[in-house]
Amino acid sequence: MAREPELFRIQVVAEMTGVRAPTLRAWEKRYGIPEPGRSSGAYRLYSPEDVQQIQRFRDLRARGVAPGAAAEIVRHEGPAPTPVGVVARDEGLDRAVDAIVDATRRLDAEALERAARGAMAMTSASGLVADVVTPALHRIGAMWGSGELGVAHEHLATHVLEGLLRDLHRIVQPQHAPRTIVLACAADELHGVGPLAAGIHLSTWGYRTVLLGIRTPPDALAAAVERLGPAIVGLSVTVPPTSRRAGAALLDAYAKAVGAAPLVLGGQGAQAMLQAAGGAVAGVEVAPVALDALRRRIDALAAGR
Repeated sequence: MAREPELFRIQVVAEMTGVRAPTLRAWEKRYGIPEPGRSSGAYRLYSPEDVQQIQRFRDLRARGVAPGAAAEIVRHEGPAPTPVGVVARDEGLDRAVDAIVDATRRLDAEALERAARGAMAMTSASGLVADVVTPALHRIGAMWGSGELGVAHEHLATHVLEGLLRDLHRIVQPQHAPRTIVLACAADELHGVGPLAAGIHLSTWGYRTVLLGIRTPPDALAAAVERLGPAIVGLSVTVPPTSRRAGAALLDAYAKAVGAAPLVLGGQGAQAMLQAAGGAVAGVEVAPVALDALRRRIDALAAGR
């Protein structure tokens, strides 16, 4: 007897693909990607082939392909040979990380740019952040810390990779997002990689993200919050506070700046800042590290707005 194909409800597919359920419904309505069956109760039921179409459409959009063109590509392609749910680490991504680190070591800006941009064609936007940019920067940072690389090497890599992330962030912004998240760096932060990476993940999850950049003081953040009315505000804190008193005062200023919006701290100095304020500030919390946990928490916070 032939085995019945496994079918998935929309929330399960959203978890499998990283595409929010409202976005899946919009893709089906506007582009016919995919066209799932229905249960007797009219619930959408997605086949493994439907999930593969969603993954392919998502990845094409992340690479900058226009939605209409991406839909045509997906419709004319056959099903992918990789089973749904099985994700193999692409050796090309590891080679891209090696190439970025090697180019940085040689201070070869052109090779670094080629390696970083070439990796965009290998994976999704979130995959590029998680599997290429983040490990490359971690390796470069470790080499700088050990003295193998200098300040010029670290600055060059950061400059090139931040440029890549800015371009990618513009590409993945959703056209119609029900909620906005504001992301900023604390007053002493000089690097914007953290908010850029977070903005890319959040945008692929269906949120509109507005980046305020480095060294955003509380009064500037307050003006943005008043204007945009975000569901959540994210603040990057990689530099620990100079003292408990300074950390508590700064966190208090940011908590007042965001008003009723939940404030989520991220970065290596986030926990220290919260501890400086006594470890319990209403409406303020530190983001979980794991992406799946982060996404669940962000969705829960946004749903409460």
